[in-house]
Amino acid sequence: IEQSLDYYRILSRITDDLLLLARLDAGQEMLKTEPCSLSLILDEVVDLYRPLAADHGIELNVHSREVVMASIDAGKIRRVISNLLDNAIKYMGGPGTVTIGLSRMNGTATILIDDTGSGIPPDDLPHIFERFYRVDRARSVTPGSDTRSIGLGLAICRSILYAHSGELNIQ
Repeated sequence: IEQSLDYYRILSRITDDLLLLARLDAGQEMLKTEPCSLSLILDEVVDLYRPLAADHGIELNVHSREVVMASIDAGKIRRVISNLLDNAIKYMGGPGTVTIGLSRMNGTATILIDDTGSGIPPDDLPHIFERFYRVDRARSVTPGSDTRSIGLGLAICRSILYAHSGELNIQ
């Protein structure tokens, strides 16, 4: 029964993520935008991930204490930042550093997340925003495992940022 419940949770999450992607792609996902402090949101998410990073021997550094305000859907932007930090920590491959920067230039807010991991192989870069694409094809979602990757996170992040008239770039 426990294993069945784990599978149900996984399938439920996949279904919710696919519905979110479909609504975002169709322009039907309503953003609840309001003026928010991106600085505060970034600090909150980073603080949430500090224990996980420490468990993996990873140091999280936030640069730029500039207060950046933007009209955004705070919950969805939290999800983007969380997913990107989770990926940076999960795929670091050992101890290292994740540096998070926030700036505003010419009316555009930019969040930069840089890590000391090995990076994404060049052959995989064109595909990382495809649904269900995983760089490490050996990874799979199994109940009770620490592996949470189903290959939708970056597609969701990009769609959320597009809905905000933003973009997501990975190098």
